[in-house]
Amino acid sequence: MIDFSNAIEELNNYKGSEKKKTLIYKNKRYLVKFPDPIKEKKQEYSIYK
Repeated sequence: MIDFSNAIEELNNYKGSEKKKTLIYKNKRYLVKFPDPIKEKKQEYSIYK
């Protein structure tokens, strides 16, 4: 896992319902996506045995 706490945040040009951040870390660009809280609440989980 990468610790992005020292990364530089850029303007995000990506669309969609999930929250996203564009970060520069060690001279590389990363797209970091966060879960969509609305989809997560509606998600139904099934357990198969």
